[in-house]
Amino acid sequence: MRGLAIAAVILFAFPIEGRAQLSAPDLKEYRARIVEIYGDKAIVEVDGRRFLVEPVQQDKPFPVEIGADVRIVGQVQENVLVPSMIILPSGSAIQRQTLDGGATGQPQPADARNIETQLRKHKIEAVGRPYRRRNSTVVEGRADDGRKVIALFDSGLRLEEIEEAEHRHIHPRSPEALPEAEVARLVAERGYSSVRLIDQNRFQFLYSATDSQGQRMELLVDRGGNILRRAWRR
Repeated sequence: MRGLAIAAVILFAFPIEGRAQLSAPDLKEYRARIVEIYGDKAIVEVDGRRFLVEPVQQDKPFPVEIGADVRIVGQVQENVLVPSMIILPSGSAIQRQTLDGGATGQPQPADARNIETQLRKHKIEAVGRPYRRRNSTVVEGRADDGRKVIALFDSGLRLEEIEEAEHRHIHPRSPEALPEAEVARLVAERGYSSVRLIDQNRFQFLYSATDSQGQRMELLVDRGGNILRRAWRR
């Protein structure tokens, strides 16, 4: 999740015929539309619900563009979709890479309390069960104002990112769209200093900034001045 640009990558894919063959009884096939991409992860919409899709290839850009319709074979755990296979619009499929010794599990009770304590400092309540990956833990939360968020913790269970789970694009020509300088000013009014634009696309700005505790951060902000993702750069 470094920046907005998605690097091009050649992925090994193989054609399949017909529907995907499910390899385990708890796997299901989901028809999904890609609505956001953040590095090797994505937010997808399935039947009106949004899910965070785990990486199908670790540390590589997510293999589909925003707006694409795909089929994902995998498991849903709360608001997280763990893919076993992604079937591209072309009909080719990408199998999820296996991780040596990559057993995942649920954090222990003391870990869960640590997660809840960190989230409450940001006025967020954990509403889903933490899902542990190999090097991180993901949990769904709800802010005091009702917004759904997805929080990412590093391998030491230190809060690393908070991302809006549901948001809409503000078109540059929309009456809600603000000049970049005004967006930066709104970010500063929320208690951030040293706000500097480092990247942008049609709908969003990426800033580096310092929070009120003096910690360096990256902030993904839409054209209306709404912060969509906060990422600590320790």
